[in-house]
Amino acid sequence: MSENPLAHSAVRFFAMLVKADEKILNIETNTVAKMLEEMDSSTSNMMLSVYNQLLVEKNSSEAKRCVLKKISEFGQDDKLYILRCLWRIAVSDKELHAEEEKLIYEYIDAVNIDRRTAIEVQASLDDKK
Repeated sequence: MSENPLAHSAVRFFAMLVKADEKILNIETNTVAKMLEEMDSSTSNMMLSVYNQLLVEKNSSEAKRCVLKKISEFGQDDKLYILRCLWRIAVSDKELHAEEEKLIYEYIDAVNIDRRTAIEVQASLDDKK
């Protein structure tokens, strides 16, 4: 089974986001599983295992820096796809926590997505509710 670089990088940031508010909820993990399945169904089970391992690790600024550097190398469409996933995960429990929002905006800045585009992505998800 080959590794999907997008899924591999995204799953690391997904785990950081889920842990940001210090509560790991089943709805968030279920949403992550859906995101991984959408990205690459052939590696989703493997990536979900990686995600579960990452949930028990402490978030570090170095790990965050490394994963954001890797994601910044992807194309704009991939970066926006990950952003849509991040918003979906963050609000899957019907509440956007300040630490989750802060982490999403760190992502937006680190991968050079302009704020107007980020707001449009978030609004487009709100429209689908």
